[in-house]
Amino acid sequence: MSVNHSTPTAESPTDRSPSPIARLTGFQRDLLFVVASLEGTVPTGVTIQEELSDQRGDRVNHGRLYGNLRDLVDADLVEKRPVDGRTNTYRITESARDALQAHCNWEALCLGFESVTDEAADDADTEEDY
Repeated sequence: MSVNHSTPTAESPTDRSPSPIARLTGFQRDLLFVVASLEGTVPTGVTIQEELSDQRGDRVNHGRLYGNLRDLVDADLVEKRPVDGRTNTYRITESARDALQAHCNWEALCLGFESVTDEAADDADTEEDY
């Protein structure tokens, strides 16, 4: 199935405005995914730095991490909350979560899969059968 549609279909929304994810660097997108993966915890910059370094297989330096976190906060994709005078915690916003889901669905479509949401629902149905 082609991802370049000339007319809107169920897989291609009629809203052609660029996703907030499209304007991000690959590093920022990875950073958003890592912050999302830490949902349910209280991720500090150090926690995010360690997880991102593990995922990327290289050390992420302090300046790069915090500069990009600041940019994501400014773009309203990440919320920053103070813990104390020196420590902050981070979490993705609802609009970032929606944008990440749309990005994953677009990737799935490019790879010939139905969508991430559809496959997750299929997996849930399968697990209920047991």
